[in-house]
Amino acid sequence: MSTPRWELHIRPMFNLQDWDHMRSRFDFSDVNAVWASRHAILDRLRSDDPMPPRPEGGPWPREWVDLFDRWIVAGETEFGGQPPRLTIGQGTGYNLAAGFGKWRLTATVSVPSPDSKAWLHLVAFSPAVQTLTMFIEAPANPAGPASDRPLLAMINASPALQEVVVINANGETRLPRPGAGT
Repeated sequence: MSTPRWELHIRPMFNLQDWDHMRSRFDFSDVNAVWASRHAILDRLRSDDPMPPRPEGGPWPREWVDLFDRWIVAGETEFGGQPPRLTIGQGTGYNLAAGFGKWRLTATVSVPSPDSKAWLHLVAFSPAVQTLTMFIEAPANPAGPASDRPLLAMINASPALQEVVVINANGETRLPRPGAGT
């Protein structure tokens, strides 16, 4: 079973209504605030009067509570007392090419170990622009040396799509529609 990560598993469970209801006392969008209060939050999620209250969406499903608990345990036992998180990856050599009705986005990504995972995650979309963030998921105890590896993403391109933006540790890379300007 993989380790829950803040960006993928935990933060999305705190919805806008939770944040709005608690923002005067607590910021559910802040990983450090949630981590500092993790046991109090878990106790409340498991209590006879769980949060969120029934009139405001009702309590979390048991699977969510168990996932939150696994995140806490992993952070305390495998990640040196820190919340398990993803990191923003570092990529180079981005290329966007057309082929077979899709766009092929390639790059080279630096990973901290051979057992790390790297991928591009869609974070914003409009008809003209797709914005992707390069994430790295490294294990608590990486096995082996850092290395560079190829990365491939296939993008379904509509006629309106004009640009792909990749956010990584180096900043933004803007890739125009393949064939644009030629």
